[in-house]
Amino acid sequence: MNGTAAEISAALADLQTLAARTDVHGAVIDLHNSIYQRVVFANTQADQNPACPSAKNTVATEIKAVVDAYRAANTSGGSTTLQYIVLAGGASVIPSTRLQMWPARQRERLCRPP
Repeated sequence: MNGTAAEISAALADLQTLAARTDVHGAVIDLHNSIYQRVVFANTQADQNPACPSAKNTVATEIKAVVDAYRAANTSGGSTTLQYIVLAGGASVIPSTRLQMWPARQRERLCRPP
């Protein structure tokens, strides 16, 4: 998260309060925690290589692995017991998968107007 230490602490406290509600039964997973060292390492590498879309794709892949592990840990009878998984943070923290641009001619060749 971006912000001062006090702002980050307040935001995490608000998320913990939300997660603790009986109608939510949630959990807050701080991806900057050292137990998620693969996410931290991938983010560090991506921050050092901002022009490389593959670096942010690696971050997204590592975050998905954390979510998948959490989902697997909350499974009963072959299906997840979770109703929602919410990721909080901006694109610098939780990136979308990025695609490399194709040459313009390739894109035009595949385009089919309605």
